[in-house]
Amino acid sequence: MLGLKLYNTERPCIRGHFSNRRTNNASCISCEPLSSKEKYQSRKKKHGPTLKEKLREWKKSNPAGYLLNKVKYSSKHRGFEFNITAEDILVPEFCPVFGTRLDTFHKDNGPSVDRTDNTKGYIKGNVDVISCRANFLKRDGTLEEFKALVKYLETKQNEN
Repeated sequence: MLGLKLYNTERPCIRGHFSNRRTNNASCISCEPLSSKEKYQSRKKKHGPTLKEKLREWKKSNPAGYLLNKVKYSSKHRGFEFNITAEDILVPEFCPVFGTRLDTFHKDNGPSVDRTDNTKGYIKGNVDVISCRANFLKRDGTLEEFKALVKYLETKQNEN
């Protein structure tokens, strides 16, 4: 009628707040954040974990299957040959390059499928699992470039 969105009754709501209320549903604006949290908790009890939570648990319990899905998608869109299964993806506890523990939920230390020979696709015998950080560093460099980089870094370290 008057175009108001809020009003005040100067009486407490059922939780004891003396806040404005919404005209469309008479809800207390102080209760809204609580209501959202309560609704989430009750929905979680009633319906179980969300899809995101289920995916997170599956990723944690099945890292090889998760990595297989990622490389299958990647190979399809990048035009690589693909013929591996989850059994071909052996996820070690530690990165073979850096020796750091592989953690599914940490970007740099997360497991990543590496193609040993980058001229071939994701095929049997051409994949290893290393950390994302190691795979990122290895992406574009050649052995000669890495040797030159190490030589440069050793020279700089000896100067200091």
